[in-house]
Amino acid sequence: MSGALTQESVVDRKFDEDGLTCMTCHSIRVCSRHSATESFVMGVPSVMVDEAGNPIPGEVPYDEIRKYPERHAKAVMRDFYRTPEFCAACHKASLPDTLNEYKWIRAFSAYDEWQNSNSPSAIP
Repeated sequence: MSGALTQESVVDRKFDEDGLTCMTCHSIRVCSRHSATESFVMGVPSVMVDEAGNPIPGEVPYDEIRKYPERHAKAVMRDFYRTPEFCAACHKASLPDTLNEYKWIRAFSAYDEWQNSNSPSAIP
C-alpha cells in the first residue's frame, strides 16, 4: 500500500514512502468478503466532507477538522470498521498467480488464526 506502482514512476507523491497510514484504512469505501486482497474497494482519500456531505480530497488544515469534527467523522468512519471482515481484508492475504507468475499462494492468515482461536470475540 505504499510506494510507486512502478520503479520508473515520475509522479511525485510525497506520501509514497509513508507506509500504511491512517488514510490506508480510511480510504476503503466497500468491504465485502473476507477472502483477502480482493475484498475491499479503495476510494480517494479525504478527511473532511463539505456542507453537502461530499468528500473533500487532499489535505485539510487541522483547524478545519477541529472546527467541524462531525464532518471529519462522516468522511473517515464506516460501519464495517468494527467487523471481522474488515480486519480480514489485510490480515488474510494472498498472492494471486497474476502477481507472482506462478500460482495462487496464501501469504499469511492471521485472521484465520484469530477466528479459530478461543478468543471470545472470535466465537460466533
